[in-house]
Amino acid sequence: MSTFILVHGAFLGEWCWEKVTPLLQQAGHKVIAFDLPSHGNDPTPPSSVSLKDYCDAVCQKIDEQENKVILVGHSLGGMVITQVAEYRPHKIEALVYLSALIPMNGESLMTLSEKYKMPPLPITLSEDQMHIMLNPSSARELFYNNCTDEIVIEIEKKLSPQPLLPYIAKIEITEENYGQIPRYYIETLKDNALSIETQRKMYTNVPCQAVFTINTDHSPFLSAPEELTTYLNNISDISHNN
Repeated sequence: MSTFILVHGAFLGEWCWEKVTPLLQQAGHKVIAFDLPSHGNDPTPPSSVSLKDYCDAVCQKIDEQENKVILVGHSLGGMVITQVAEYRPHKIEALVYLSALIPMNGESLMTLSEKYKMPPLPITLSEDQMHIMLNPSSARELFYNNCTDEIVIEIEKKLSPQPLLPYIAKIEITEENYGQIPRYYIETLKDNALSIETQRKMYTNVPCQAVFTINTDHSPFLSAPEELTTYLNNISDISHNN
C-alpha cells in the first residue's frame, strides 16, 4: 500500500478531496490531505504567500512520513509537486498530475498560460493586487461543469482567495532530482479550465510513464471520485511493481 499526499489547486482546500480520501483509505492506503497556506482553514494572509510557502508545507508533510510518498497535484498543484520533487527526490515514489500544469525548467504559470494560450479566468483582483478571487457565477462552466447542483452550492461556499505570487514563480528543476521520479498524468476530457489539448501538449513536452483518461470536468475528485480512485490505485500498483 502507498502513502498519498494530495495537493489541491488554486482557490481550493483540503475539502476538495473529501470524497477521494475515504475511498483510498478503504483500499488500504495512507492519505494526507491538507490546506496549503492561505487556503481553506489556514489563516495565512493570501497576499504574502509564495510558491516556496506552498512547497515548504508539502515538504513538511513528506518529512513526517517514514516511507516514500506518491504526490498527487491538481491543476496549480502540478507546479507545486514539480518543485517539491526537486527538493525531496529520494522521498517521492511517483508524481501524479491530475488535470494539472506540468512545467519545464524555468517556466511559471504565467509563461505556461502564454505558451499554451490559456483563456483568462473569471476573477476579481484584490486592492493590493496580490491575490484574486474567483467569480462563482462564471466558475461552474470552467471548473465543475459535470458536478451536481448540490456539489456546486457547497463548492461556492468554500472557495478561497488565491495568492498571485505562486503564479509568477519560475520552476527550478534538474534531471538529477526531479527527472528521476516516475510521472503519471490523469487527463480530463471535458475540462473547460485546462483544455484536453493543452493537457496533451504539456505531457508530450514532459513525457509521463502512463496517461489515464477520465471523461469528466476539471474537478474529477468531486464529479468522478470512484474512477479517480481506481486510477490512483493502479498507479500505486505500478509503482510497487517497478
